[in-house]
Amino acid sequence: MYRNPDLAFIEVTKKGDIIIEAVGEAKLGSLDRAADQLGKGGFRQGLTKMSEVLNKMGDLSKLGLKELGKARGEIRLSNSFKQILIVPADRDSEELERFSDLIGDKNQVRAQKSSFSTKKWLL
Repeated sequence: MYRNPDLAFIEVTKKGDIIIEAVGEAKLGSLDRAADQLGKGGFRQGLTKMSEVLNKMGDLSKLGLKELGKARGEIRLSNSFKQILIVPADRDSEELERFSDLIGDKNQVRAQKSSFSTKKWLL
């Protein structure tokens, strides 16, 4: 099953290509589901499949995807595609280390602590 990330960072080139530079996933609770989303395959696999399908279609504006139709170049992942896990500022560093072990490749995802904390969010 393919899932969409919470955030996408894209570049639209002068030629009209849409390059997905990075995705971000914000997690307040358990990181187990994030491991599935950001781990092997995960968002990278889903976005690659989506790009392949959209690149094979005709005029996307006729399908209601007006902005994609305007850009109408190739949609693809950047060669330096990154995934960012955004967690509360007070998230335990040991839990983030365990997350890295779950996904198997520490270079695949960068954990970024946000400005909010779990306590502030739950109040």
